[in-house]
Amino acid sequence: MPTNGYTGQLQGPFAANEDLYAKMKEQMCLTLVNVFKIGVFSKVGHFININGQSFELGETGVLEVRDTDITSLYFEQDETLDSFIDYMYIGITETE
Repeated sequence: MPTNGYTGQLQGPFAANEDLYAKMKEQMCLTLVNVFKIGVFSKVGHFININGQSFELGETGVLEVRDTDITSLYFEQDETLDSFIDYMYIGITETE
């Protein structure tokens, strides 16, 4: 698994169950190979669903997932402007 790649960020507000993986793909300037690292920043006690698994944000309000091929991502409740997701991905240009 690579240790670096291209980066991006999504910032709220987000609706509950909004497809954030699709929003990431819209932002990318390259053809997506995979999203392999994310950092989620939101309110303590909120839930985010990653690849069909629900995660609760603990006392720091931060969750980091790495070395995992992210294919599905959404918050389980509405989120405010203060919520955001940093991500790293591998992409290729059309000529590669």
